Amino acid sequence: MKKSLITLALVLLGLNAAMAQSTLLATLSHEGEASLFYGYNAFVDAMAASDHGDVITLSSGLFAPSTITKAVTIRGAAMYDDAENGILKTQLNGNVEIRIPDETNGNSLTMEYLYLENLYNYSTLQNPKFQHLRVSSFNTDASGGWVKNALLANISGAIEDWYSGECSLTIINSDISRLCYHYNACQCNVINSVVRFESAYYINNYASYITFKNCIFPNPAGVLNGTNTCDHCLAIVEEGNSDILANMIGTNWTVNRSSDIFTGEGLYVLTAGAGQTYLGTDGEQVGIWGGPMPWQTTALNPTITKCQVSNRTTSDGKLSVEIEVAGVE
Repeated sequence: MKKSLITLALVLLGLNAAMAQSTLLATLSHEGEASLFYGYNAFVDAMAASDHGDVITLSSGLFAPSTITKAVTIRGAAMYDDAENGILKTQLNGNVEIRIPDETNGNSLTMEYLYLENLYNYSTLQNPKFQHLRVSSFNTDASGGWVKNALLANISGAIEDWYSGECSLTIINSDISRLCYHYNACQCNVINSVVRFESAYYINNYASYITFKNCIFPNPAGVLNGTNTCDHCLAIVEEGNSDILANMIGTNWTVNRSSDIFTGEGLYVLTAGAGQTYLGTDGEQVGIWGGPMPWQTTALNPTITKCQVSNRTTSDGKLSVEIEVAGVE
């Protein structure tokens, strides 16, 4: 990935001094036209000005959170700091609520490349996409929020309380610390992911009605019950512990924790030998590194990572803006 440094000369259009000194930028794209918002509240202001179907692009940095009220695309620069490419994460500073009305003119919500605390959904979402997100927990409200045909890809965090009878959820190439999902009218598919299960409580009481495929269970503390299915999954167990896959039928594996099958480089990367043994249905190694969307934390599309605006204009009334863009070849 290369970075291009682009210097633009913009005509001063009523920007005040506070905006001119800011390095945080939100760009709102609406029907082919772009609007710029600066500073800590830039995301809040962009959301207020947006309409269903718009795209909000956030630079690297720490932004005030906003309640999401429109079916838009919200895109940051990275979900974690990327030292190799010199790109900092885009972080929303606090909990974020989703409260989108039922009528969205056929548009759906997409969120990607963001570092979040808790994400709460109180809306009836059709075909949402949550991609390349770090969240402490993603929670759908039992009283009113539900999702249908939702895609969660490259997610790091906990997914909790999917209760509604209208929900259908696919989790791909994600590192899930806690999975609380137990409504039998829902459909939940977990593919090429690492599912940690923090304790037996989350296995016995919440991990129900789920189809797991090509997954790794690093620290199972119980046995998945018969309402679940597992296909080409690998469980890492302590000697003498219960087999998490005891009730499962199909090709699955258990390996003692003392076995040397991981490289130690990141999230359960298999050694060359193990990578030829524990293959998923797609022919790639199980876990987050195989599958349709291998683990990715930094945006590949052109993304503004930094914006520095001069605090004074030139003699002819223009304002110098220096923008750093990542993902440009």
